[in-house]
Amino acid sequence: MINLKDAKSELFEFKGQNVITPWDRLKKYIFQSYPVVELDQEMSEDEMVAKAFEYIGKDVMVWMIKPGVKLRKDFPWHYRPNDLGKNFVNIFPKVGQRSGRAVGWGDVCLVPTNGVSHGTVKK
Repeated sequence: MINLKDAKSELFEFKGQNVITPWDRLKKYIFQSYPVVELDQEMSEDEMVAKAFEYIGKDVMVWMIKPGVKLRKDFPWHYRPNDLGKNFVNIFPKVGQRSGRAVGWGDVCLVPTNGVSHGTVKK
């Protein structure tokens, strides 16, 4: 039988690491989402990058939603691209209500606020 009181295992030592609770994940990914901008009219990719440049001091990226788009309740607002992806316009699919498959692209975009885009990435 193993005596756990005498065992000097690293598993039982607390070294000051952060404990991440489900509440911490909620605060990080849902409450601290990128700003959401609902567009008044259809815009090209370059126009969206120019519009996102207005938010340069507020956040790294901005969600842009084209007019007349209905969003699903489970839309991934918590999505954050990696460092390389922050230089691209990330476009998201329009999905069929029954099938859940991509029908079209570009109704919702995640646009960088630095004023530069190296292209688009479908997510």
